[in-house]
Amino acid sequence: PVVAGLTRTFTASVSGTAATGVTWTASGGTISGSGASITWTAPATAGNHTVTAASVLNPAVTAAAQVTVTPFVVSVAPATASLFRGQPATFTATASTGGVTWASTCGNVTANGATLNYTAPTAPGTCIITARSTVDTTRTGTVMVTVRPEWLVTSTNDANDGQCTWSHCSLREAITQGNAASGPFTIVLDPAPVSGAAPAAGLVTGTITLTAALPVITRAMTIVGPGADRLTV
Repeated sequence: PVVAGLTRTFTASVSGTAATGVTWTASGGTISGSGASITWTAPATAGNHTVTAASVLNPAVTAAAQVTVTPFVVSVAPATASLFRGQPATFTATASTGGVTWASTCGNVTANGATLNYTAPTAPGTCIITARSTVDTTRTGTVMVTVRPEWLVTSTNDANDGQCTWSHCSLREAITQGNAASGPFTIVLDPAPVSGAAPAAGLVTGTITLTAALPVITRAMTIVGPGADRLTV
C-alpha cells in the first residue's frame, strides 16, 4: 500500500534482448523520471491503481504492479473535550506516516512528539487544537475544547491569594471570582468526570474550615456539591 499523496519507486528490467528501454504509464497518480527506474506519486484519494512498464522494442510486452492507495489521515484522541478553567489534559495524534506539529487557538500547549500536554485557558470559551502532519502540511487533525464557565473548587484549604486556579481554588476564592464576573455564576465542588482529562469527581470532600466569614454573594449563584455526607463547611 501507498499512502495518498506519497511516492513509491518502481524498477523494470527487460531480458532476452539488448534493447532494454521501457516506457511507463499509470492509471492514476503521476510519474516522474524515465528509464528503468521511476518515481510514482500516489493520487490524493484512496483507491486501486496500476503502474505499467512496456518494452520500447515491443510495446505489447508489459509488466504491471497493482497498487492500493490508502487515505492519509491525521486524527487526534480524544476528538472533543470539556475542561474547566486552567484544567490540564493530554491529547494523542495518529498520522498515517511521519510526525505532527501542534498548535492551539487558546490555552497552553507542550508537545512531546505525538503527545500533547495541554492546559485550558482561564477564560471560558472554545479552543481549537490542531495536529499538522510533518510529511504533508495540508493534512491535519483537530480537537474542539470547550472551556466551561463554572468555577471549580479544587481544595478544602481556605487560603485566598485572589486567584482561582486548577492547582488551588478555595470556596472563598471561587466566590470572589464569581462576584467579579458578570451575570449568574456556578461554583462546582464535585463535578462529573470530564471528557479529555482525568476525572475530577471527588476533588473536594471532607471539611472546609473557614478562617473568616465567606464573602457576601453579590449576584445569582449556584453551588454544585457532593452532598452533606461527603463535605462539610
